[in-house]
Amino acid sequence: EARAFLGKLLVPTTEFFRNPEVFDRLQAVLLARAGRAGWETLRILSAPSSTGEEPYSLAILLEERGLKGRILAADRSRASLRSLIRGEYPPRALRALNGKRFSRYFKAEEDAVSVAPALRPRVWAVCADLTRGLPGRGFHVVMLRNLFIYLTEEAQARILREVHGALVPGGLLVLGRVEAPARACAGMFAVLDREARIYERAGRAE
Repeated sequence: EARAFLGKLLVPTTEFFRNPEVFDRLQAVLLARAGRAGWETLRILSAPSSTGEEPYSLAILLEERGLKGRILAADRSRASLRSLIRGEYPPRALRALNGKRFSRYFKAEEDAVSVAPALRPRVWAVCADLTRGLPGRGFHVVMLRNLFIYLTEEAQARILREVHGALVPGGLLVLGRVEAPARACAGMFAVLDREARIYERAGRAE
């Protein structure tokens, strides 16, 4: 019963380039850092990745700007990850995309639109429960949008400590529009763009 309740409560609300201003500002930061040592090939974590709209949006961003890198798409739902791997979406899910992006990165079929082969190698899917730890380290960007609204401050702090350890020095944390790092993690992250909820990892490498 608890599992069924959570399934109804945590309804994934996702779309391509959701809150486009966040992608614009993230893009600007990544372009500015592209020439730095250690930032030549980006490692980005998108979690929870749901059915893949955010990870594939990030893949498009990297492709358009000629940035090297891959996106690790993490979610605890195997059903969502299967959808992500298939890379098929109803046409209405891509209404926000302009014609150039649509024609370059997607292929229209009878009743669905599929992700172009060029994007697929950019995105790796992994089943992971973030409350038990992050699936890897050495990330340049961790996207955790709209997760903390479901968690207690204690749980937020636990995940943020994991994120701090998983990011490279100066790595970026991106939260949802109404989210902010838990007070217990003060000093771990500095505000880089308050409106876009982009934070920079503070402190030395661990």
